[in-house]
Amino acid sequence: MVRRRGSGVILDFDQAAWAHLAKALGAHVRWARTQAIAVPDDVLKLADLASRSASDRQDPSKLTGWSALTPDGSMDSQLIDYSGAARELDVSKSTVERLVADGDLPSVRIRGARRIRTDDLAAYTAELA
Repeated sequence: MVRRRGSGVILDFDQAAWAHLAKALGAHVRWARTQAIAVPDDVLKLADLASRSASDRQDPSKLTGWSALTPDGSMDSQLIDYSGAARELDVSKSTVERLVADGDLPSVRIRGARRIRTDDLAAYTAELA
């Protein structure tokens, strides 16, 4: 179910719907990249949210950071884990770990967890082109 709340939207899907949405958006993003079609950042963030919601079995309303908006209404830079970065790059998690270890992809430590800024991931992919 999709509900409007103020200027935002609440996505209230069951687990099967999140899994279907994650698979469909992931396939679309991969196809767009093979066709050299730019995928809007908000679509990438929605694909990652759907994937995390489906795989982590979390209520997406409890995922912190994904609804953070800047004053102009755009999404602020976010942090993703190595699995999320691997999905974005269409590589394995161990490849992301090597990129971080080699210093090619910056990461930050939050308590005991390593995260990658979405801005750093975008900068890395821009350098590949």
